[in-house]
Amino acid sequence: MPSLGSDMESGKLIEWRIKPGDRVRRGDIVAVVETQKGAIDVEIFDSGVVESL
Repeated sequence: MPSLGSDMESGKLIEWRIKPGDRVRRGDIVAVVETQKGAIDVEIFDSGVVESL
């Protein structure tokens, strides 16, 4: 999991917003992660097609 902040120590995946076969583009929100400071949306860095989760 990428660091979502300089003070992030751990995170828990709470929701996938994509599924296998979905096309994604850079900047799309693909997941929600719970951290010490709350829920954070996770963006994708590359475009493509999701193969598996």
